[in-house]
Amino acid sequence: MSRLHPLTLFCYFAAVLMFAMFTPNPVIQTEALVGAGLFLCLTSSANESFRSALFYFLLIILVGISNPLFSHNGATPLFFMNGNAVTLEAIAYGFFGGIMLAGVMLWCKSLTHLMTSDKVIYLFGRIIPSLSLILSMTLRFVPLFRREIRQIKAAHKGLGMYSGSKLTGAVRVFSAMVSRALENSVITAMSMKARGYGLKGRTSFSLFRAGKQDIITGLLLLILSGAIIGSAATGCLDFGFYPEITPLPLNFGAVSGYVSFGIIALLPFLIEVKENVKWRFLISKI
Repeated sequence: MSRLHPLTLFCYFAAVLMFAMFTPNPVIQTEALVGAGLFLCLTSSANESFRSALFYFLLIILVGISNPLFSHNGATPLFFMNGNAVTLEAIAYGFFGGIMLAGVMLWCKSLTHLMTSDKVIYLFGRIIPSLSLILSMTLRFVPLFRREIRQIKAAHKGLGMYSGSKLTGAVRVFSAMVSRALENSVITAMSMKARGYGLKGRTSFSLFRAGKQDIITGLLLLILSGAIIGSAATGCLDFGFYPEITPLPLNFGAVSGYVSFGIIALLPFLIEVKENVKWRFLISKI
């Protein structure tokens, strides 16, 4: 996926996030979560995958439990708490709302891994130079600051600054990070200004070239997105939780939408699996 053209990557993530957020169907939301989870498990370490899975599992449980405390709508009360009904519909809505939230967050995490700062500037540098610079700095500084926090914390521990209160040590680390963030922002702004960034007529060099894989991925994305939009426009993907949970649509239009979005959601995972198998095969031929 990282070798795809930036425009292809942007269109892919725009499509998958749009369908995951604005299609209120449990199957679509579950497919989004599974696709993003499989892709991140394949591209992350086992320890990071386990911590992420635990965090998002707890997030889904938390949203599922908290929604009935604030929403008492629904026609199927399970029990009463402080005189308020806890309904099946509220629990189901909160649970699948948590699945949707976790899936979108995982896709955004994948977006930050693949859409690097140079790709963002390549796409939007000429159209909206200021916003593209801010986005690229954000995408770059988040992982950069995480590494620098660990370095500063290790240095402070080596100097004995954590011998007293841990809160005091954490405040020192936070203060050092704020100072470094401001310094990096000023240096980046001065550097880009000196290079003439955003000036009219300024040219830029790029190694990004659209290839055969980009064309195939783009056509596949266009066809599958059209099938999903057609299913949603005809009401085949409609689903409701209130006042009663409606039956899950299983007609031809709904199934075509499920299959189309399932392919889109699993596309990064399938591409990475194909590349890993190809790499292992080439290694075995050496």
